[in-house]
Amino acid sequence: MFSNVHLLMIPTHHRLLSVLLTVVLQLEDIGLNGLGVATREVNCGIGVCYFPLDSCCTGFAATVINNQHACGPQPNYTTPYAPYDPTCSSTCCAETGIWSEWTKSPIQCRDYCGSCGNQTRTRTCLSEANGCPCQGESSITEPCGTGVCYFPRLSCCPGYSATVQNNQHVCGPLSAPVSDPDKLNTCGVDCCPSKGIWGEWVTTSACNDTCGSCGITTRSRKCLSLQYGCACTGNATESRPCASSVCLFPRASCCTGYKKTIDIVTKTFYCGPLPVDIFNPELTTCCDPENIGLWNSWGAWTACNVTCGGCGVQTRNRTCASEAYGCPCTEAKVETKTCGQASCGGSSPCCAGKFLATGYDGAQYCQDNTPEVCTGTWTEWTSALGATCNDTCGNCGIINRSRFCFPSGCQCSGSYTDQAPCANGVCLFPRASCCSPYKKKIDVPTKSFYCG
Repeated sequence: MFSNVHLLMIPTHHRLLSVLLTVVLQLEDIGLNGLGVATREVNCGIGVCYFPLDSCCTGFAATVINNQHACGPQPNYTTPYAPYDPTCSSTCCAETGIWSEWTKSPIQCRDYCGSCGNQTRTRTCLSEANGCPCQGESSITEPCGTGVCYFPRLSCCPGYSATVQNNQHVCGPLSAPVSDPDKLNTCGVDCCPSKGIWGEWVTTSACNDTCGSCGITTRSRKCLSLQYGCACTGNATESRPCASSVCLFPRASCCTGYKKTIDIVTKTFYCGPLPVDIFNPELTTCCDPENIGLWNSWGAWTACNVTCGGCGVQTRNRTCASEAYGCPCTEAKVETKTCGQASCGGSSPCCAGKFLATGYDGAQYCQDNTPEVCTGTWTEWTSALGATCNDTCGNCGIINRSRFCFPSGCQCSGSYTDQAPCANGVCLFPRASCCSPYKKKIDVPTKSFYCG
């Protein structure tokens, strides 16, 4: 696409990174009057030096880049130039397209727990009308209400079992969530923050020890400004000591390199020195092209503040990562959802404004909207979980049994539970062979008697 590409190398000593490669892109013969910057400086001679030279220059360390031994970390040169010019007549496309918000069908899950229901999420590619296609799925069907149910309900709907995925108790197994490619939109970008904009650190592996600053934990962070073509300077992952409490005998108080130290404020001992986070973001006006800011990931939901009635509220928060760099965020910092959907029973099973619905097992719960009108289908009768016959022969016993109505939240005619005769083997003297109204009969294939 580009013509007349010149590589200009400044003559210098062969020591690592002592020179820069200047790439000049002359945009001729392509019908556009410039797409972004015309030059870019890149590090060259990044291979590891041999003795007696130092392996790498100051600020760099020997590592592996693209399966090659090199001195790093190196800047990200793979991000595209900003394809923007006010005089250009060609449409500028966000590389991953621009999607609408997701909509769900049905509007509410057919049950609130147990992975009993499914919802289909759909969205529209808003940029396609302008000749800019989107990357990712436009429709996804997945289980909803995946949390584990509480007694007296079964923990999970038939076909699912209680498990832990992504550090949460759910009814699974659940498929991995469908993720979009990392957003990339360089339209309108004509400058970058000097060191990029980093997201917050997130722990990726737990501490592997309990005391003495003997353990190691790892954490990672994401370069958020990369989504508009601006790389970050610094490490995306790091390891650090953890478990700083003092060990008890017979272990040494602290591991090698650490000493028993007192925290004057809390009046407790620890093994130090502890790692110190230094965060000095440089203010910039080179913000995201949409001017909505860059967010850290959402935190965990708070515990529900009620147990029934559907009027509880849970919240979760997120922080604006770009605000400290001078790029404020415009969307919500707090998200809420209702919780505590189990019916309270009695004459007021649901809070005001909530609607009573019935699950696959007959359990009642509260919803935000009017229950969906749909015809369900009964499963076969099965013995209730843990139920046993209360007699041994003659069809004299009674056992509890149940059936389910699917899909959950739909309506079936009839009862969810009943009692059935059991123990149909013939009784021995002095008991009557069979209890009324059953009579002794023969099963011809097996040549055995039963009460039927």
